Amino acid sequence: AVGNLMELTPHVIDPSLNGKIFWFYGEPSTRKTSVATKFPGALLLATENGYKFINGVIAQRISSWGEVKQVFRQLKNPEVQERFKTIVFDRADTLYDYCKQYICSIKGISDLGELAYSAGYTAAKKEFNSIIKGIESLGYGMVFITHDKVDMEKQTKQDLENNAAKVLKGYADFTFLLKKETRDEVDTVIAYSQRNESDTKTRARYFTSSFEFTYENLEKELRNAIEKQIQMEGI
Repeated sequence: AVGNLMELTPHVIDPSLNGKIFWFYGEPSTRKTSVATKFPGALLLATENGYKFINGVIAQRISSWGEVKQVFRQLKNPEVQERFKTIVFDRADTLYDYCKQYICSIKGISDLGELAYSAGYTAAKKEFNSIIKGIESLGYGMVFITHDKVDMEKQTKQDLENNAAKVLKGYADFTFLLKKETRDEVDTVIAYSQRNESDTKTRARYFTSSFEFTYENLEKELRNAIEKQIQMEGI
């Protein structure tokens, strides 16, 4: 419902990680899951067992799109909204594959390409978007986790135009490419937020272009970027 427009007040940027949407992608063992599960009130929707060595994580195993829809219905519950604040999709590309399989099942086909005029791909995107937009509208933050986008050049043009990466790209406030590197003779993981040759993104204008990827550093860098924006532009 629309309230009294005269009572509206200026928006103030929240410097915390609450309510924001992140996409982490990179090779295996780049801290994606361990960092994501430290987000406020994290619920991990897991298609893999990568969380089994992370203490304290709250995870729901997912093996079909129907189970994702069951989770979404529960996320509308006020008690669930009190407990969870961030939904982690690990891996988001696998969940998108489940969504495509779901559409194939209800359409009675074995491949989305069987439907003319890209109707199958359109239906899958619409179904996937309905859940993601629904979760966002409920006020949850989200973290999408995928592996590095290898073998993309081997996919067909149709697949490239309809893959999970293209869909996730539109939602993320921040997209980080994660790479294993050696800094000062120590092996670590570096997050890149501004890299021309890769899909990277940041909505925070003064966010650093790269940093050592830990949850604490992510919190710090976002806070620093917002503080600098306030100093430079005011509120």
